[in-house]
Amino acid sequence: MLIEISKVRGLPTGAIDEGALIGTVKQVVISPEAARVIGFLVKIKGLFRGQKVISFQDVVDIDTQGLVINSRDNLVSENEIVRIKELVDSRFSLIGLSARTKNKKYLGRVSDAVIESTSGDIIRVYVKYFWDERIFERSMIHEIKKDEIILTFDDKKKVKKKQAVMAAEKAVEAA
Repeated sequence: MLIEISKVRGLPTGAIDEGALIGTVKQVVISPEAARVIGFLVKIKGLFRGQKVISFQDVVDIDTQGLVINSRDNLVSENEIVRIKELVDSRFSLIGLSARTKNKKYLGRVSDAVIESTSGDIIRVYVKYFWDERIFERSMIHEIKKDEIILTFDDKKKVKKKQAVMAAEKAVEAA
């Protein structure tokens, strides 16, 4: 299933063994080098519970309704998964990154991204420049850096507009 990162933040997180809500997704942690989700920062339900992380491998299912894990025991302290801690501490976020071509032409800012729920791979990114929003497929991502994303983009080729793609996807769902 494909799901937008903006729709993952704030999702309820539940544990199968307890059959209950244990928290909400606070942040999606993305590895820029791998261009994939490696974990989630979860705010634990309850007073003074704080936040924990869960590795993407420990997620049983994710969709627009919530994030499902096997057990509350899969949630660990941020310090226990070094790579996730580094990314959280560096405040890296794909959303808001400046998007440029290899030739340094400014394309806009990343407004959202779509991930594949079983692999965590980034499938496409949405880049917004004023009122214009374009979709760049995974094959067009050249490199993700801490402060920018480099996209392979040829002005002569048409890049899909987000509104047109969303309308086509809704038409397919309705059929």
